[in-house]
Amino acid sequence: MKKIITIVIAVLLFTAIGCRDQNMIVQPDGMPSTDLSYSPSANSVNAATSVSSGDQVNKQFIRNIKIDGSVGGSVKFKLFAAGSRQLEGILKIDAGAFSDVRVFDAVFDLETLTVELTPHGEFVIPAHLDLRFMGYDLKTYFPSLPKKNPVYYYLPESGTPEIMPYAFVNYEFNTNVIFFKDIRLPHFSRFGFIRLSDAPAQ
Repeated sequence: MKKIITIVIAVLLFTAIGCRDQNMIVQPDGMPSTDLSYSPSANSVNAATSVSSGDQVNKQFIRNIKIDGSVGGSVKFKLFAAGSRQLEGILKIDAGAFSDVRVFDAVFDLETLTVELTPHGEFVIPAHLDLRFMGYDLKTYFPSLPKKNPVYYYLPESGTPEIMPYAFVNYEFNTNVIFFKDIRLPHFSRFGFIRLSDAPAQ
């Protein structure tokens, strides 16, 4: 009987170890931290995972975010990149934004400062995105400052980028901190800033 119990326990432990999230990839030694500090709202997200992918250590992932569109919810995140750079933010989805329950991923590129929410889809009510970048050289990543506020874009696979409105931006050159409040996202797609001189006219 004891042997049977021992075998059952061993099988259960092996199964638990074998069924761990296969998306979790161990980061190479000496690479910057890419841990995710994740905080669900009371009624929204049921799972999230941080992933770093070898030579693409600037990319961070939040996996399997499940939100009931009739109820709404939010995801709070804190991501780390090389050079003591950080990105903090929160994605909020209002009740009634969509009628069904959706499971999606968020992919953050901490070098290009883009975020992609997949699978792509439309909202009845736009989502809200707050972003706080810390440790990024503002003159390099946001060269329009201080003369002109940075522009946040929807970045389609083809066609012209579309400007996404936000409530306001606060920044401080001395500390290299910039905060964008309430970027409005009408759908899940790829979004970000354009630093090139040929950015679309506003």
